[in-house]
Amino acid sequence: MRGQELAAETEAKELDNSFVAESREILHTGEGAYFTLQGKDAVTARKTTEDRLRAAAEARMAQARGGLTRNALKDVLDRRINSSLMDIAQYSNKNAEVWADQQS
Repeated sequence: MRGQELAAETEAKELDNSFVAESREILHTGEGAYFTLQGKDAVTARKTTEDRLRAAAEARMAQARGGLTRNALKDVLDRRINSSLMDIAQYSNKNAEVWADQQS
């Protein structure tokens, strides 16, 4: 049984690493990365960015082979998504204020 658990844990880590790389691109380094946007652009891109992160997580879950891997991966991805969503919300709210100030 230990071999199956180790294999599931290793697969979950691989899929998590893949998710982290894609989320880094979406949020920080890719073309039009969310945290590079300012003002209105950041506010209006929020939902699309959140949807892209969720889709990336769902894609990794679909790649998981077996219940042990899915269970381990789900917990990790849920935490990562929740943390990113909080960061996105804070950034969006701050940029909504910037946008409003620009219109004053």
